[in-house]
Amino acid sequence: MEHNGNLSFNMNQFSIIIVEDQAIVANYIKAILENVGYHVIGTFATAEDALLYLQNNKVDLVLMDIMLEGKLTGIDAANILIKTNNIPIIFLTALSDPATLELAKRTSPYAYIVKPFEENDLVHRVAFAIQKHKSDAELTRTRLQAIFEGQEIEKRRISKELHDGLGQLLNRIMFEVETFSTAQDLTTKKQTLSHLCKKAIADMRSVISELMPMHVIDFDIVTSLRELSVEFQNENLNVHFFTNAEKIGLPENTRFTIYRICQEILNNVGKHSHATQLTIQINHENSLLSITIEDNGTGFDSNIIKLGNGLRNIKERALSIHAELTIYSEIKKGTLIHFQLPI
Repeated sequence: MEHNGNLSFNMNQFSIIIVEDQAIVANYIKAILENVGYHVIGTFATAEDALLYLQNNKVDLVLMDIMLEGKLTGIDAANILIKTNNIPIIFLTALSDPATLELAKRTSPYAYIVKPFEENDLVHRVAFAIQKHKSDAELTRTRLQAIFEGQEIEKRRISKELHDGLGQLLNRIMFEVETFSTAQDLTTKKQTLSHLCKKAIADMRSVISELMPMHVIDFDIVTSLRELSVEFQNENLNVHFFTNAEKIGLPENTRFTIYRICQEILNNVGKHSHATQLTIQINHENSLLSITIEDNGTGFDSNIIKLGNGLRNIKERALSIHAELTIYSEIKKGTLIHFQLPI
């Protein structure tokens, strides 16, 4: 048997099990895969037997028939594996009716192989599934690394703000208290301490807001973003806020992530764009929430720009809530960032 295709991995390093209730088919698949160098460590006739084996053994790929003997179908087993294991699954099936395929699709299999199949097709689909699983794992590691780096940067920034802001104010208050003298003007001393304490409280609230904006917890996302737009309004930046919805029900984690995305975008505008006009638009229609933030600042070449920490954090946060993100910018013409997600 000849099989073409470039496999960029060592096949012997990957262990495979086959879940197929027809022994002759299971052995045929096993022979094909072993012939090209894959390590098939077992075949199982029922989903129950395969799940029992996977409780104590690690494998890299499962080839599983949709219709199996026993109480559980291949789809049932796949739904269990989704919750307990991160194992790529290829479905084997003689069925191609839409209802069955729709149920199978919900388990996010890496491929389907419809019986009867060609040997080359089987080998190539297995190779693709393993390669995709490796790529997905690497992408997950990259995302986690970016998230951890962002968290460390945020910790250092907050630490510096506490040290340079609140810490210095508290030292000044301590100095004023320790140098108190009955000969001093008590009214002046009281005014000084009152001013410093109010400044310290304001700084503390600012840091708390950075860590966990309370209005994101207490209010809906539209109200929270409206408040955020007011915070960024100043004599140099005119902020416009438009929405076609007043209240949108979202989980707290999703609200917080959307808020952080918008906060990061507005921070970038304030620090780097030199914009004078900023527009925030929120649209809720047909179970789709879309947010557009546009400025008239200096812009950049969106075709060649490298992702800095700010843009990387925005992309990672959008990805975490399954939002589609688009960034468009032109030098001296401003920047438009649009993201949308189903709700």
